[in-house]
Amino acid sequence: MEESIYNLLPKPLEIPPKPLRYTSQFRHTVEREFKSDKYKWKTMGPAKVSVPTPDNFLKKNECQHMVHTPRSKSANADDRKNFRDCLLDERKANLPSKSNNVFQRLSGATDYVTMNKITVQKMPSKKAKRLLVDTRTGDKIDLPPSGLELVYVYKKKFGDVPDYLVQRAKAVALAKQQYNDYVREMKRREALYQVSEEEKKSLLNGLKGQWDVLYQQYQCLPVMMDTFTKINRKQWLEAALGDLEKDIEMLEGHQDIYVAH
Repeated sequence: MEESIYNLLPKPLEIPPKPLRYTSQFRHTVEREFKSDKYKWKTMGPAKVSVPTPDNFLKKNECQHMVHTPRSKSANADDRKNFRDCLLDERKANLPSKSNNVFQRLSGATDYVTMNKITVQKMPSKKAKRLLVDTRTGDKIDLPPSGLELVYVYKKKFGDVPDYLVQRAKAVALAKQQYNDYVREMKRREALYQVSEEEKKSLLNGLKGQWDVLYQQYQCLPVMMDTFTKINRKQWLEAALGDLEKDIEMLEGHQDIYVAH
């Protein structure tokens, strides 16, 4: 291939031709049948209908004496009878007159009209809705939920002890009763000894006297804790005072004290 400047120009893109589509061999037959008047006037009737003259207008009850003529059909039309032909073949019987006994009310039938009147008369009158006008422009709100009307003071349980407090008091009383029963049962089984009031007082006095002695010793400790002996002495006195205070609180906090033999 010879070198030329024309070879540098862009060439248009060649689009390949599309392949031929499938064509049915019965295409011409279908087109011919579609264009032919196979079912002419089947739904809409003829295109042009002869219009009667103004002198020959339709008069009252004239259509009753007319004889129905079926529509013209093509050679390939359907021979089945349509809905309109079925209606025109035979007329229905006329409705019975008012004088007929069929529509007369039976003597034992229920008179619903009178019953409804009596029911409406016995119904209570509808109460007017209570409203509150709070602005001069006529804005209204419901009065009961507004909080401006006394509601709770008129209730039956107003001022009574709440149910949950009553239940809580019953639960506390039941717990005390169960504890007393448990102590009584343990006393019966293990023969616990109950400390009397005199013994309890003497025990408290002894503990308090011992606490006073140790507290006086604690107050006499030097301020400077420069040796291990002084530090250990101070820690021992603090522990002893704490134990005595716990014992005193235990005796004063319980009314009945039982001691096992």
